[in-house]
Amino acid sequence: MPTKLTSLLLLLCHFGFAQNNDQFTTTQFDQFITRPQIEWASYANVTLDFEPVILNKILLERCSKKEIKAALPIESGMPEANKVIFLSKKAIDSILHFSRQNIVNLYDSEGNNIGSRTVAQQTIFDTSAKSVTEIVQIFYIENGKPASYIPWVSPVILPVTTSSGVFLGNTTPFSSCFNFTYNSFASEKDKITLLSQTNHKLYLDTVAAERKLKELYGRNMVETLWPYIMANKYSLYLTDSDKKIKAADINAELSKIFNEAVPIPVYDENGNATIKTYIAPFSPKRFTGIELIQDWYYDYTKNIVFNKIKAAYLYAKKWDSNNLTIAAVPVLKIVFN
Repeated sequence: MPTKLTSLLLLLCHFGFAQNNDQFTTTQFDQFITRPQIEWASYANVTLDFEPVILNKILLERCSKKEIKAALPIESGMPEANKVIFLSKKAIDSILHFSRQNIVNLYDSEGNNIGSRTVAQQTIFDTSAKSVTEIVQIFYIENGKPASYIPWVSPVILPVTTSSGVFLGNTTPFSSCFNFTYNSFASEKDKITLLSQTNHKLYLDTVAAERKLKELYGRNMVETLWPYIMANKYSLYLTDSDKKIKAADINAELSKIFNEAVPIPVYDENGNATIKTYIAPFSPKRFTGIELIQDWYYDYTKNIVFNKIKAAYLYAKKWDSNNLTIAAVPVLKIVFN
């Protein structure tokens, strides 16, 4: 087997081990959660197809020009994240342009098979091909504000085939865009490109326990944000009408949505009844999910990927208009100032 292909297969084996290992450990990238101002944190990795800007193409071309560093592919929560192994340009070239051998059948003029021969082919990654990027992401709440930290990204590219031409699938040839400081973002002098805007939904009762990094007092992400929401730290809107409200209006407005205002007779000293409406305090435990709106950016100067959480929609279960079925619907929008 040619040396270049051997190097490629070693990298594939390395990646396959990382994907199938169930071990999850603390790494240098998530130690920041021990800070007292971090109230909640969890891994929430995503696979994104950035368009029209193709991030993989940018990373591939910059790696081949030795403008940025690339490392062996790693996965969040794995021990190898504590020792990033950077690749040389020669190693990167062996990944992007590797030789393989295909077996070609030979036929005579009458169509009879007369044997076969091995033909060497050079495989080159097509930078125009559609591809996705694996994003290692840590959501966290610091001093009441939600944020997202991207320690690194990994292009999912390079179609792999056997010597007989059987397609094995796509893989991750390397990881890049390493950001070793969780709150390090771009400066005004940096060259920044907007990649995309995404909606990322988290179901609060199904966030994998092994991916949670910090959860004070057993509160989920929304419950951690709730005291700051009630303190009017952020702008609040009803999703059905886009009406802006204050925290003091939450109980009354959400009770209308859920039709939970209860009429209660109140009697005076003469026995005369007056109907008053009782509204129970709305508990954040009613929310079943949160949808985060994120703007994604690539910093050419620092070679990091980062995003800004612009807003969030809080979901709660509600009967439909016919009172036949219950579904989780967005009821409250939060705009982070």
